[in-house]
Amino acid sequence: MKIQTTSHLLNGSPLSSGDAMPKIPIALTIAGSDPTSGAGIQADLKTFEAHGVYGLSVITALTAQNTNGVQSVYPIPVGEIQKQCESLIEDIPFKVIKTGMIYDAEAAEYIAAFIATHDLLAIVDTPFISSSGMKLAQDDAVEIFFKKLIPNSMLVTPNIFEAERLSGVQIWSRSDMEQAAAKILCAGANAVFIKGGHLRGIWSPDLFLSPGEKVWFDSERVDANPHGTGCALSAAITANLALGYTLVESVKNSKEYITEAIRNSISIGHGRNVLSHSSLIMQV
Repeated sequence: MKIQTTSHLLNGSPLSSGDAMPKIPIALTIAGSDPTSGAGIQADLKTFEAHGVYGLSVITALTAQNTNGVQSVYPIPVGEIQKQCESLIEDIPFKVIKTGMIYDAEAAEYIAAFIATHDLLAIVDTPFISSSGMKLAQDDAVEIFFKKLIPNSMLVTPNIFEAERLSGVQIWSRSDMEQAAAKILCAGANAVFIKGGHLRGIWSPDLFLSPGEKVWFDSERVDANPHGTGCALSAAITANLALGYTLVESVKNSKEYITEAIRNSISIGHGRNVLSHSSLIMQV
């Protein structure tokens, strides 16, 4: 997969259905809303579009936030989350989804059951707390992540701090990352991708681990720390899966995408930069 910089978006090659008319690749994001569009639902949809994937969305929470941080969270009642999910699945043939912010345990329980019932390929991101310190998931919701969402995931994508919470392992090194990933695998995950950007050093080490494969993705640090990189990375992996790439290929392609998105990040407020998805298209 190649990345080109442009001011226009271009649809990628759609997955062939075997019929005369090809189907458009589709992916669903289940996550919270970010009014800056730097993270959450809005960033996921931008990432899908940049990859030529049609994006569906189910909103789990409304937030008040800006580039300086998150000020408040309003969770959507689980009944309304359920209505959104069921309305989509009864009409639109999608198979690949990602989950992001899920604030309470009841919503996490339902989403785990939704994934299992419909045999969906789920990329589970784990945004438990914002960089400004606001809780994005209640403690009992984190328990459901571990007990029910992770066992129904195709890939879990925690950062260092989230991996520590899920595994109980303090992470200071690559070997710690491997130990934490192994413990998350033991919880039932199909595969784990720990993002090592919070470790010190010139290089940022990311680890992919599955029962049969271990791959390190090392990348040189870009001199920027924009908002929404975790959301965009998991969304890019989801989009690549919808386009037909393998899981490891999807991670590799997404790493390339997010690196360019960070390099092209822009300032829109007084706080952190945001990723510039509109400057990137993916060519398959």
